[in-house]
Amino acid sequence: EELAEGTVEYRLYPTVLATDQESSVKFRLLKHVDDCMDVVGPLMRDYLWHCEPFSLQIADNKDIPHLVGRTEFRDNLEDEWFIVYLLCELTRTFSDTVATVTDSDGQFLLIEAADFIPKWLQPETSQNRIFISNGELHIIPIPQTPGQVIEYPTGMPSLSVALRLVRSSAMTKASPQIQTVLNKRVGEYPAKAEEAVHLTHCYVPAGVALVLHYKPELVAAAVHAFCERDPIDMKSVGSVKHFPADPSVLVRVKLTRYLYAQIVHQKFHPPRRWIQPRCPRASSKARDLGTKLTIGFEILCSRSESRDKRSPFLTPQWTQYVGSLKGRGYFNGEMEGSKRYLELLEQAKTEFESSMSLSETDCKDPGRAVLSVLADYSLDEAVTRAELERLGIESDESWLSITPEDLDRLLETRSGLKQTPSDECDLNGLDQLEAINTAVKSFVGKVSDMEGAEFPHGYERRQVQFDGDSFVDVLSDVLNSTHIVESEDGSETNEDDNENDLLLSDSSDEEGESAVPRLRDYMTQMDAELSRTEVAKSFGNEGEHQEEGDTADIQPVDIDINLVKNILESFASQEGLAGPASNLLGSMGISIPQNSE
Repeated sequence: EELAEGTVEYRLYPTVLATDQESSVKFRLLKHVDDCMDVVGPLMRDYLWHCEPFSLQIADNKDIPHLVGRTEFRDNLEDEWFIVYLLCELTRTFSDTVATVTDSDGQFLLIEAADFIPKWLQPETSQNRIFISNGELHIIPIPQTPGQVIEYPTGMPSLSVALRLVRSSAMTKASPQIQTVLNKRVGEYPAKAEEAVHLTHCYVPAGVALVLHYKPELVAAAVHAFCERDPIDMKSVGSVKHFPADPSVLVRVKLTRYLYAQIVHQKFHPPRRWIQPRCPRASSKARDLGTKLTIGFEILCSRSESRDKRSPFLTPQWTQYVGSLKGRGYFNGEMEGSKRYLELLEQAKTEFESSMSLSETDCKDPGRAVLSVLADYSLDEAVTRAELERLGIESDESWLSITPEDLDRLLETRSGLKQTPSDECDLNGLDQLEAINTAVKSFVGKVSDMEGAEFPHGYERRQVQFDGDSFVDVLSDVLNSTHIVESEDGSETNEDDNENDLLLSDSSDEEGESAVPRLRDYMTQMDAELSRTEVAKSFGNEGEHQEEGDTADIQPVDIDINLVKNILESFASQEGLAGPASNLLGSMGISIPQNSE
């Protein structure tokens, strides 16, 4: 089953034997769920989930008993990596428990460490090979020697074999480079979760203040409801039904930066009936945010009430539920419509309604949770509490504004191409031009394959090796270039020495032996003709041109000068926008100031 976009799935495999009695296995798994939640509960007590919280339940797999959970995070990747942090903590606490985690992109942990994973590890070869154990990533290797064929599987390993290898073999632990990359990302938590919190003042009706006090996690659902509203939603909240504006109070609301940015940048002109009364203590921003949140909560309540009017037995969930019961033999072969069948069906309906009520109250139907709070508590309590509590200060909003330089630094840090002080823009004149020339030559010298070219990370620290059979070398030989190239074995050879190897497949063939001189004559004549045209003026030469018609001393083209010149012209034509020149140089760790001349 494919995961929906913006959803992460995680599985925990404790050491529970499938051969035990079913009741014993279920009891041990339920106890493990409680133990796991006891561990992660304090870690995520103050964490505000974007959509759904971390949760665990018993997986429908009798062969290998384990726990499974799914969490929708949409575009907020912080939830996904916070879950990875929780899984690492769980596997450290329970050393016998092994975890896996995937999303709609597959093994996103490998994507994070893509620069260091083995070449053989592809999406089609990674199934049942990637695990988390004792807080570290484990990759089951493929056999490298005949002796390892017995120990490691060559094809896709079975899940039982893979779990046994991870628990027993130290060789499955990923390389230190991969561990460092993942630890750097996961090690930011839980501190990063606290940094992502934004506190702001909102002027809201007392009913909203009640909900925010007793169910502060529902603020995320209210933000989503407001930002994703449609004309039907706005029509359903045409009248202020659940949250009358009087009385209203000023409260401090806890949001994530992601949610705050979503709601604060939503342009909205509320109808007259939704305009909040003026309050000397509340700023215009607090009234605006309060109105948006109130409409969001009103939409949640309206959706929940509409959902309650529909029969739960006309939903796809009920059809799927009945199908699963039939597959498990719940009806014992009874004929549909028989008395015994209907009795069993009524029992199933009761259980289905109970399970749907619990799940919807939790996260599937946040509107029901809002209505429950309004029914259980009085508005006077909210007014009294708001008057007694101190608001506290709001969070700084400077993070909402980011300069192009800040964005460049962020991208450099995330891509691993962060420049050293000596490589920054204090280079000027010939030094910067030389850096551009060296970087492009290094990129051209890389050997690419059918999957595309790879940018040489840290190119200034690596010695570029040119392939002797590459197109660039062949062209250089044809043009009688005399520069030195480095062969694969590290020895330096002159390109002229390989001339016959590259262009003459049969040294005994007279026609082949004369091909090179004839080709050179042809190229010389073509250079002479081009030197009299406008094309020649577009290239920079190593020296000045001779008299027109003097073809004997035509100066060769200066490749370095033309390379830098064309790149700078391309960069200038972008007029500060993204383009091929800035993208190419940026991938190589070179940044040219926008005001460069």
